[in-house]
Amino acid sequence: MEQEKIGKFIMQLRKERNLTQKELAEKIGVTDRAISKWENGRGMPELSLIKPLCDELDISVNELLSGERIAKDEYQEKLEENILNTIAYANEKAEREHRVCMYIIIVGLLVIFIAMGIGGWMMYDRWVFPEATPIKQISMERIESIHVSDHEENEIIINETELELMIAYINNAEPTRYWSVNDYPRVRPYYEFEIAIKGEERELRYFIYEEDGAVYVEMLYNGVWEVDKGAIYILEQ
Repeated sequence: MEQEKIGKFIMQLRKERNLTQKELAEKIGVTDRAISKWENGRGMPELSLIKPLCDELDISVNELLSGERIAKDEYQEKLEENILNTIAYANEKAEREHRVCMYIIIVGLLVIFIAMGIGGWMMYDRWVFPEATPIKQISMERIESIHVSDHEENEIIINETELELMIAYINNAEPTRYWSVNDYPRVRPYYEFEIAIKGEERELRYFIYEEDGAVYVEMLYNGVWEVDKGAIYILEQ
């Protein structure tokens, strides 16, 4: 079906009747943009509009689909040709719409699968690597003894003011999603705090180290928390 030829034929007949696109559009109940689209060969009238359009232009449906006036002796031949062309056009349109629908469905499914994958990974990640629980709070009044050393087992002496500040840093440490699964921290150098608490049999052991510009406090086989950088400054003096 030659849409451009049909469009030029519609334009020719409209002008022969001294009709504007808007006037023709009003007569058959469409917009002037629809008329413009047909005349430019960018589309065809819907099936329900073909007969009203032909009546306004005083042509047969056969002539509209041919894009020209038809002599009586050619009428039957053109009719059969137009029927075949119309069937082919309808099939092509249906196939095109089917491809578009399939594309939309495939894209939609991909979006759903990607969203499910991201959501699933986030849930898995949160489940496997949850944040550490809040760090065990240390009260200065309950400290029985404290020993501070570095990774080479050199003792580090800190005064009472520095100790109080270190305990405050530890108590205010923020949970991370890192977990300790080793006998000693993997990061070197580190500083070890061994704190004996009154009324508790086991000593608390904290390891403080710097990694990638941040400072962490770690409890073996437990969590890792981020602390203020001031903690490392005290220990490196």
